[in-house]
Amino acid sequence: MLTLDLPGVQGAMRLSLGGQSYSCVNDPAYPDRLFCQGLARPAYDAPLKLVLQDEVSGEILYETTMTIPSALVLPPTPAGWGHNTCADRGKNVSCETECRIAPDGNPCIVATCTDACGPYFSVHTCPDMSLDFRSCSPEQWAALKKLYQIP
Repeated sequence: MLTLDLPGVQGAMRLSLGGQSYSCVNDPAYPDRLFCQGLARPAYDAPLKLVLQDEVSGEILYETTMTIPSALVLPPTPAGWGHNTCADRGKNVSCETECRIAPDGNPCIVATCTDACGPYFSVHTCPDMSLDFRSCSPEQWAALKKLYQIP
């Protein structure tokens, strides 16, 4: 789910962000907000083409390129583990990681990490793709691990 702050926004819209499609609606309780739902999380730290269209006519209302910085996003604690008050949270972190080349030719990463307390965080930047994929180069792998703070 994405929420956009757009003064004066009204009506149902279709959002395309980085090639991913989202259906958007207003809520009268939150004027100037557009609530968009889709099946993919947008990529961080990469230029993304944003296109906002009228849901009914398909008319393009706005078009730009934007970047969502990963520095604004903290890795979430896995659902169900929020009650964990383990004193060793964040210690002895290890991850199972795959660095893949997505169908568009860009590297992406899938990682599941644990710490001394158990499940810690995960990262999944790859689109849905076949299991027959190319792996990243060592340089791409290192860059993505650094970007997402994966040990």
